[in-house]
Amino acid sequence: MTTAAIDVQPERSAANRSRSGTGARAGARPAGTRPRSPATRSPSSGAGSSAAFDRAALARDLTAGLRALGLGDGAHEGQGAGTLAEAAPTEAASVQASPAQAALVERLLDYLALLAKWNATYNLTAIRDPGQMLVHHLLDSLAVVAPLAARLPRRAGAPAGRLVDVGSGAGLPGIVLALAWPGVRVLLVEPVGKKAAFLRQCQAELALTNIEVAAARVESLDVSTMWRAGSEPVADGDSDSRGDVGSRDDIGGRGDIGSHGDVGNIDDAGGRGDSNDVGSRCSPPCFPDLIVCRAFASLADYARAVAHLAGPYTTVAAMKGAEPTEEIDALPPRWSVSASLPLAVPGLDARRCLVLLSHAPLSAEYEAPSPHAGQ
Repeated sequence: MTTAAIDVQPERSAANRSRSGTGARAGARPAGTRPRSPATRSPSSGAGSSAAFDRAALARDLTAGLRALGLGDGAHEGQGAGTLAEAAPTEAASVQASPAQAALVERLLDYLALLAKWNATYNLTAIRDPGQMLVHHLLDSLAVVAPLAARLPRRAGAPAGRLVDVGSGAGLPGIVLALAWPGVRVLLVEPVGKKAAFLRQCQAELALTNIEVAAARVESLDVSTMWRAGSEPVADGDSDSRGDVGSRDDIGGRGDIGSHGDVGNIDDAGGRGDSNDVGSRCSPPCFPDLIVCRAFASLADYARAVAHLAGPYTTVAAMKGAEPTEEIDALPPRWSVSASLPLAVPGLDARRCLVLLSHAPLSAEYEAPSPHAGQ
């Protein structure tokens, strides 16, 4: 299947270029650093590392899943190629994907291939079969694209702004959303060393310039500094605090990321101060436009963990199975459910919902400007 370019990728995906030796080599060690220990080297991609990865069959299933979710290719006027935006469902009879949609499918499959490869060694997910990973992870994450896109600021008709994925794990849903929304700056928050290291490897191999990785607990992030230009997100009060990832003796090492540019210098929608001016930067505190989690914690624990990051216009969302009635009843003061949206995941015979939380401010002394002022 012929693919078209996404963002600045001319012909081949970053992962394919790394395999052919023309891009950043997966697991490359920066000059002057010591070799990684055998326990942290790239796992073998040989036979037995995972179930058969039938890329052609997975591409067909993923394309069909996108159509079932009613997701278009974003190639219409005002959106760049490769942007996945909400759109009317495509006719099921149509077999041929558009070039932009085909390119996105390839990028998602590059990520799935990395997940399947590294999962054999690092146990990132209990699901081993790539076909099941596609349904339970990719399509499950893609199911929230349309409802969440409607709650983000937009630039030239495409989603923009800032997103925080809490407890990102293997990059779900954060990396999937970053691929779907290249104009959104995505912060992946993951305190577990091996998982944070895998996220950095994905950042390098997929050349994801719109993501950053915070190897820290979400409670330790400081909303005034976590979007600081020229650096990775930092924990509150300790710019060098990285836990066990701080040794950089992990997957790929920090140097691998540097070859892909400094994600901290991305110019995008500057928080909610001006959702239309992509070149502007917000002044601290830079509240995210969207905070999302998937299989992170109870709603009460989640709300308490992100309360300091949620601004007046931040959407706080949680991906859940069946509607968590007991968790909703246990929400802390000032928190309530603004909506509980049922989700239909293609190929998954299980209940899913997206819970949207609202929070009342501690006081009315500070009135933030409306994100849509002047529109």
